[in-house]
Amino acid sequence: MGVRSKKEQFRIRFNRLRFWLKTEVLDFNNILLLSIPLLFSALLIASVGSIAKNWELQQQMNAKQTEMELLQLDVNKTKLENQYYASDEYQELEARKLLRKQLPGEVMIDLPNNSEIAKNKHPKLTLDERIEARKLSNFEQWLEFLFGSAKS
Repeated sequence: MGVRSKKEQFRIRFNRLRFWLKTEVLDFNNILLLSIPLLFSALLIASVGSIAKNWELQQQMNAKQTEMELLQLDVNKTKLENQYYASDEYQELEARKLLRKQLPGEVMIDLPNNSEIAKNKHPKLTLDERIEARKLSNFEQWLEFLFGSAKS
């Protein structure tokens, strides 16, 4: 056995390292043991991302439902106002007011117009302010998220 060159020594060490990696480190059991935590981590991250996205979508849906309910209330209010304006009672009152007519035995009294303070005593809320007033508490949001909306 003579003296080996550095190139041969390097090749021998490299081949030993490669053999050790193939037989000791990268055998089936070690690969399986390493892949299970990686797979579990990937599934956990995907699940958390999915839950977060579902939560955001649920919040958007709740906001849209609240907005829809408020708009439906406005539509119903407008329908009722239209029914009232079409009623005989309203038409008679308007005709009496505009034409200054009275029934026998009635006395007409002119009242002054409301002041600006009286008109603005109860200001109307904007749609955003009404939505903000309708917001649920954290506990109610969790109940709605976990068990669905309580409304039918």
